Parts: sequence; structure tokens; C-alpha cells
Amino acid sequence: MTLNSAVVSDNAAGDEGGGIYNWNGPLTLSNSVVSRNRATYNGGGIFSLLGSVTIINSTVGNNETTSQKSSNSAGGGIALVNSLLTLSTSGIGPTRSTIQNNSTQGSGGGIALLGSLATITNSTITGNRAGLSGGGIAVEKDTENDKVGFGILTDLEITNVPQTAPFLGKNIAPHNPDILGILRTDSSRPLIISVSSGITGSPAPSSFPPEQSPQYRGAVDLNTFCQSEGYREFQSHAPYDPYTLSCIAPARSAMFFTPLQACEWKAQTTDVLARLADYYDPSSWQCYVHEKELGNIATPENMNNFCKLLGNKGVMQIGTTAYDWQCVPSSGIPVGLSMANACQWFYHRQDAFDRLVAFNKLSGWECWAPK
Repeated sequence: MTLNSAVVSDNAAGDEGGGIYNWNGPLTLSNSVVSRNRATYNGGGIFSLLGSVTIINSTVGNNETTSQKSSNSAGGGIALVNSLLTLSTSGIGPTRSTIQNNSTQGSGGGIALLGSLATITNSTITGNRAGLSGGGIAVEKDTENDKVGFGILTDLEITNVPQTAPFLGKNIAPHNPDILGILRTDSSRPLIISVSSGITGSPAPSSFPPEQSPQYRGAVDLNTFCQSEGYREFQSHAPYDPYTLSCIAPARSAMFFTPLQACEWKAQTTDVLARLADYYDPSSWQCYVHEKELGNIATPENMNNFCKLLGNKGVMQIGTTAYDWQCVPSSGIPVGLSMANACQWFYHRQDAFDRLVAFNKLSGWECWAPK
């Protein structure tokens, strides 16, 4: 996506990217302004995951993250995770690329780089504020995948004396007010090398219940479905199996049906998905339209990484069913986890959700999202 002479302002996001959310693609801003945007967690102005961001002769200012927890917020102006940033000023026009007056309770008031590379040329970073560290810029290692971060500074001065020439300085934070990272000035281009941080990988997304999706058509009333077929009610079968259902009525042979057939009846379309909200409740089948399968999620590696992302020591399996994944916190007492949130994290989709397909297998989960 390319924005030229654009203004992105006064927007808000419940998780990342108050002004712009960039995922797995290129974003270019030229002669543009990103201002007065808010995100709860990361990237008040711009958030990029697995993408590239090029900013030329543009201003990112007065953006903020609003979470009061320093451990889960970063990048008041810009936050990048495993991404590339090129910040520069070209020509001799009046507009210089500036990152100014952005704020976060975490690290990186102006810019937060997590396992990312930034080349900053002939630009100014000033007046930004962080509640933790790195008021101007925070360069941190992504401890989820051990990717280091670098910030390369060219044609700008690191100083706390305000000036008209490009500079990095006069930012505010309790620790490392201008730069969080290892600053090396033994070459013509100062280099900031990442340090390890408490943030591991992409911060866990906030829950986005699939029932809030516009694709949700509601829970299907199986008794009403059976009555529409001329039967009295539905029943599940022993041994208990919510996937094997039938309609019954006196003096009539049972009619077996699938939850998908019931959802096709409810939604009046064949482009429909049946999702079981609670394995122990056969009446909890839900119907969604226009969805696509993203893939599996429940592997030991994925679950372990997700639990660590939430600040736990790791994952454990307390049994052999799909419901038996548990995170292990420092207390050692296992706690449950949200498979829907795991889907959102793994597939980088806030609207992703979980679907149980095989209760008796630890791997019995799929992730889905709108087409």
C-alpha cells in the first residue's frame, strides 16, 4: 500500500496499529502525516508484522498506546515486529521525516523495533515519551525466534540540544530516555544493536469472540430443525458423540443428520461452517458463513511458544484430549488457555477462531477466519 500526501488521524484500535496495521506486505508513506491515533497495545500510529515500512518526508506524531501495563505495550508512534523500516528525508523540500510527541507506557515512545531492522536517514526523533525505557527508540531482540534488531543512523546527530538539523534527542523515559539498545559510534554510521526484553514475539492479541463476527449466524436450534423435517426432537447417541445426531418421533424411523446440514438449513446457504462451542453440549452447534480454514494450531511447539508469549514457563498436557492443553506459570499450577487467542496469534488474524474437530486428539483443533 502506498499513501502519498495523505493524512491518517484520529483513529483507534483495540489491539495494534491505531492508524495503520501492516501485515506481511510493503507500506510506503510519502509527504504524509500519521497523527493522533491510538492503539491499546502496540503501534499507536503504525504497527507492522512481517512487513516493510518506508516513510519519506512524513511525520508520525502525537500517537499513543493506551494500555497502562508497560509489559504489553510498545511503540507509541511506530512498532515493528520482524519487519523492515526505512525512515528518510529526500530532496530539499520543507518537510523532514519526523517522529515526534508519541507516547507509550512500555518501551519505544517514538519507535519500537522487535527483531526488526531500521535505517534512519536525515530524520528527527524528538519529544517522544516511554513509561519504561527508550523514549526515542527501543531496539530489542525477539526472544521468540532469537531475531536480533538493528537501527542504523545516517546523517543525523544524537544530541539533547534542539536544533534545526536532523537529530535524535530530547525524548523522555525513566531509563535510557533516547535509546534503548547498545549504541556503537565507532563508524561513520551509528549503530544500535538490540537488547533482550521482556516482550517475546508478537504480543498476545486481545480476545475477539467469533460470536461478534458479522459471519456468525447464531446457534442452530436442533429441535426446531428436526421439527421442520416433520420430527419431534433431536437426540445424540451413546457412547456420547455430539457429531452423531438424529431426529426422532413416535412411530417413525430416526433421521440421522450432520451439524452441517442443520447449519445449511439455518443459514440458507451451503457456504456455511458448523462449529461446536462446547463438546459436552450437543446443542451448542454454531453456524458461520463465508469462512475459510487457516490450518492446524495444536502442536507442542506452537502451544509452548504461545504459553511463553503469555508470560508462562511453557505448556503441559494433562491428558490426551483436545481440551487438555494447559499453560504452566511460574507458580507451577497449570492454567487453561484460549485456543481462539492462539489462532489469532499464530495466523496474525484478529478475527481468527478455533474449531474443535477431534476431541480425543490433542491435535484436534483447526483455525478458521472470514474469507
